[in-house]
Amino acid sequence: LQTIVAREVNPIDRAVVGVGKLNAGTRYNIVANDAEIEGTIRAFSHETREHLKEAVTRIAKGIAELNRCEFEIDWYDAAAPVINTPELAEEFQKVVAQVEGIDNLITNYELSMGADDFADYVVNKPGVYGLLGSQSGEETAYGHHHEKFDIDERVLALGVEIEVKYFLSRLA
Repeated sequence: LQTIVAREVNPIDRAVVGVGKLNAGTRYNIVANDAEIEGTIRAFSHETREHLKEAVTRIAKGIAELNRCEFEIDWYDAAAPVINTPELAEEFQKVVAQVEGIDNLITNYELSMGADDFADYVVNKPGVYGLLGSQSGEETAYGHHHEKFDIDERVLALGVEIEVKYFLSRLA
């Protein structure tokens, strides 16, 4: 599985195939009757994501045939890549730049393999997704999936203000 990205994905298009969990057997000295592998695939395009799924399936099938066993894949279609509508992203950035209290507007955000269900909305409809930081010092400099995450709640009002101003700008 780890060779898929290196051998089958264009090096300019980033992707991840990762194994996060492996369960097999009940004791160290008993041959396992079955095994369960769980992992994730991530990509920045729908095409690459579909290719990764096909490649994982092909490899699993080959390993199963080689070992004369059966395999089953249950795809949990986690969030698709979030791809903003460029025009809406530009409008959103203009609104955010005008909001008082924005100390650090980052418009060239580094690509992230993070996922969000919002991606399902922008697959067929125009949309824009933004991130609102909540760090107020080194003690709060952790991502929201980190065990030490502690949101600076003052940022919530700022987020509401940004959204309301953006929605009003779209109605104008």
